[in-house]
Amino acid sequence: MIRPFAEWQVLRDARRRTTRNRYSVGAAKADVTEIRTAIGFLTWLDSHQTSLADADQPLFERWMTEHHTHVRKLTRFIRWTTARGLNTTLATPKRPRQFAGSFLAEHDYTHHLRRCLTDGTLPREVRIMGVLVLLYALPLSRISELTTTQFRRTPEGAFLTLGRHPVLAHPASPS
Repeated sequence: MIRPFAEWQVLRDARRRTTRNRYSVGAAKADVTEIRTAIGFLTWLDSHQTSLADADQPLFERWMTEHHTHVRKLTRFIRWTTARGLNTTLATPKRPRQFAGSFLAEHDYTHHLRRCLTDGTLPREVRIMGVLVLLYALPLSRISELTTTQFRRTPEGAFLTLGRHPVLAHPASPS
């Protein structure tokens, strides 16, 4: 059961992300952890003389209580087993969406953006990261994965490709 999950779910997804340059060492480690967690869960079920097909929600909740730090790492495996009809009774808890607790006031936002755009005393890398966070809400993990191939300068302006579509990074200077 682990081999098909690893090959058809985890590795397939990893290959897909690799083609889009969105697969990091951290993502690989997370994938390995997901596979190991699935192995650990099946081993735990076996130690309780229960097959995956016979596992019920109360037993699964017991596992989640005993292994609360691993619940998120098992979510994809549980969804995969449900989609294949291997066990349709197990449900992982939904993660609550986390929204920003506070926002910058407009004058603070403008101040920080202006500083990132014009303050020559800040290192260039810090200024670029600041602009990307402030204008595009890019997390630092995405910024650290950016490559020079995602930046292109044309007569119309400078473009940065974030995802599939290039965005105007800086308008062309008037001639």
